[in-house]
Amino acid sequence: MISVFRQIKYAFWDIKIHKRISLIFFFQMIVVFLLVNSSITDIISVNNGLNRLKKLQDNKAYVNRDSTSNGKIDALIAEQENSLPKLKELYKYIIDSDKIDKFSKWEYSTNEIIDGHSVVQATTTNKFFDMYSIKVIKGYMFDESDFLNNPEIIPIIVGYNLKERYKLGQTYLAKDPATNKKITYKVIGILEHNASYPSIFNIGKEVNLNYTFFKPINIKSLNDFGSLDMAISSTIIFTNDENKVNSIEKKSIELGLFSMNYRPIQEYMKDYLDIFSKKMIYQLFIAVIVLLFASISMALNLITMISKNMKEFSIHLICGGRITSILQRILWRLLIILSIALIPTVLIFGINISLIYTMITACFILLAIMIIPYIKMKKTNIAQLVRRSE
Repeated sequence: MISVFRQIKYAFWDIKIHKRISLIFFFQMIVVFLLVNSSITDIISVNNGLNRLKKLQDNKAYVNRDSTSNGKIDALIAEQENSLPKLKELYKYIIDSDKIDKFSKWEYSTNEIIDGHSVVQATTTNKFFDMYSIKVIKGYMFDESDFLNNPEIIPIIVGYNLKERYKLGQTYLAKDPATNKKITYKVIGILEHNASYPSIFNIGKEVNLNYTFFKPINIKSLNDFGSLDMAISSTIIFTNDENKVNSIEKKSIELGLFSMNYRPIQEYMKDYLDIFSKKMIYQLFIAVIVLLFASISMALNLITMISKNMKEFSIHLICGGRITSILQRILWRLLIILSIALIPTVLIFGINISLIYTMITACFILLAIMIIPYIKMKKTNIAQLVRRSE
């Protein structure tokens, strides 16, 4: 143990003597570790997101990419007396289409704040919960009548962190953020803790539902432009027949409404992955460039240090010491710098699987830098060391 402590002492001494190059290497390694960890975290996140969206892929999901101009939207809003019946007709056409499955899901932020989070009101169908395997831990899911009737009391399912504010079985009078009308809600279910669903347009991001409550879609109660617009645009279609989605697009044009453009979810995923892969390549390229300069400069510094300490090392070897102990001293110097350089990464990203990969990267950096001093020490015999030190 004494020799180890001595080696660490020498390592700190070397860092102090060569503090300029050590500090430069330290800050370069911070940048490398942050870039590497960020890239690994993003790659793992996107991979998990792809797995979560696999069910949509397997079920041949089509997502609407609306290209309606702002001018057209403004005109439809200005002429709601004419556009609202057409919007209802289009949405009814979508949900009544045979041989296709579908679900809609949209949301509004309410003015209520709980635990610093804005409470979100979402509207959807049971298909949404089934597709993402979202379950209740208490109570029950919506039943078919909730989507057909127009009750005075609307059933809701609340996120886990809303269970104290909206208690199971209780009724509450609240303002609907879509219409600003007072509505009576009854809590029928509580979602499991940290229930979430994957984002389609930002793959890898999980939308947490702890502060969200859901009400069932009921076409009879959809009487405002905003809700009908979001109901139509958010609808995901599942079908093997592309003609079915084409017929919806045509129906919208016939009614003089939106320029709808349904595309397979695979296209969205491909577009996102193309952008993501370019981002990762750029990020890792910067990391490699910084690492290359840092490793070369540190390796050359170690060679210089060996040359300057030839007398000390020759005495050490003549007195029975080994080259491995000199290499250990160099190794400890690098290990101390790399370990401290990892701290900002741990503080920013936390302890997770990506940190393990970053630490493995640090080990490879350590070994790569040690190759040159190792070769130099191995190729230099004791007699040469003595002559050089004279």
